[in-house]
Amino acid sequence: MPKTVTINSFTPNTKAQSSKVNTNFSNIKTMLDQHEADKTMISVSAVSNTFTCDLSTSKIFKITLGATNTIALTNAEVGKAFMIRISQDATGSRTVTWFGGITWGDGGTVPTLTTTSNKTDVFGFLCVASNQYDGYIISQNL
Repeated sequence: MPKTVTINSFTPNTKAQSSKVNTNFSNIKTMLDQHEADKTMISVSAVSNTFTCDLSTSKIFKITLGATNTIALTNAEVGKAFMIRISQDATGSRTVTWFGGITWGDGGTVPTLTTTSNKTDVFGFLCVASNQYDGYIISQNL
């Protein structure tokens, strides 16, 4: 949802000052839009094959598996964190192949996904460099 900023008593007195104000408002709007994207959860159900998490649209993804899947990323930014919540469907026994470049926090071992039907695992990630991520188990078997 766009944010509106109202200034009641400011009148730029030069063309350069007016241009700078417009640029600053544009930058503020971009930051507010990004903040809204950070709070939006993208939820998808019965995913099969490859699901791409577009980090320019959200930092929180809720995925219900409908088959064995590959999780991919786009628009990752160094220093930004994101979360992926993976749920099994009623069938269960679904697995994922993670995007490349993850160093898992528990000794580097890729975690085993809970495969019980209707159960959920939550993972957190931090982009530490281009195509390099620290990966963490937040919770499993929810």
